[in-house]
Amino acid sequence: MSRPIIDLSDFPSNETAFRRRFPDEAACQDWLRKRRWPEGFKCDRCGGRKTYPIVTRNTLECKSCRHQTSLTANTPFHKTRKPLMDWMRAIYFLMQERRQGRKPSAFALAPVIDAAYGTANKWIKQLRPSMPDKL
Repeated sequence: MSRPIIDLSDFPSNETAFRRRFPDEAACQDWLRKRRWPEGFKCDRCGGRKTYPIVTRNTLECKSCRHQTSLTANTPFHKTRKPLMDWMRAIYFLMQERRQGRKPSAFALAPVIDAAYGTANKWIKQLRPSMPDKL
């Protein structure tokens, strides 16, 4: 995706607001859906607007051309096996670190997302291009 999907204008700036905005996985999916398709779904292949869900694969299929896409395709979360809740926690953590003038580290992120250092490091590298330069 060419434009950054992580927009600080509507991302929570404190812990209470974060928990209110992202209480569960469905809220995280809703947030991402609004970032990917702000004017409603639009097929990458044909531009079609109507879809139906393929629940067993967690994808959407375009009614016009039958192209399948997932919510996380072409985002920093592409092919993730972790819940979006963990990704939202990581984004919140990285934003808080940068707001406080610290460079986010994988060592500090790892316990936040309950993952190994290598995973945390990979996530930071995946999220960095999508995050704003200045907070």
